[in-house]
Amino acid sequence: MTWAAVASTRACSLGQSTSRNGAPARPSRHNRCRRKRACRTCWTIFVADEVAGFDSVAAARDLAALDLIWVTDSEDAQLFRPGAAPPLRGTFLTLGQDEHALYTGGSVEFYSTYPGMYVPHPVGIRPALLTRSPRDVATELLALSKMNWNQARLDGRLPITLRTAEQVKRVLRFCSPNQAIATRYAQYM
Repeated sequence: MTWAAVASTRACSLGQSTSRNGAPARPSRHNRCRRKRACRTCWTIFVADEVAGFDSVAAARDLAALDLIWVTDSEDAQLFRPGAAPPLRGTFLTLGQDEHALYTGGSVEFYSTYPGMYVPHPVGIRPALLTRSPRDVATELLALSKMNWNQARLDGRLPITLRTAEQVKRVLRFCSPNQAIATRYAQYM
């Protein structure tokens, strides 16, 4: 049976079985299902050439959806709730068509309090290429901000993908250009 026949006859829990151009997609070798979506978050703004490059690679790889998101660490917008408590964790605010803010830290309704010492600041979400709603992307970023199992905190300010990249960058900054670089993340923890 060909890959196209497998993809079109077998239901996949990860997504649909057609590619961006409507042809049957080739499943990956790991789970016999093709990737449905890729999401790239970064600290810097995406320029037009980067967006075009990522989009062409996604089309060449038969990727169904591609999201490119610039996450800013400092968002100037602030929300206030009645009373003394800061906004709830997970509060999402649309500032403009391509400008959004998300409180990854804040009051926790279950505890009826804010577990931090300082006033929380939202992270900015600036989509360069988006196939889902900004609210759905914010939900994913919020979930990724809770994924640091190396600490006892209820939440993290940044998604684990950006936090991990930042930790690796702090270590690699001290390596010389000709030094062999470790490829396992465990060596950077």
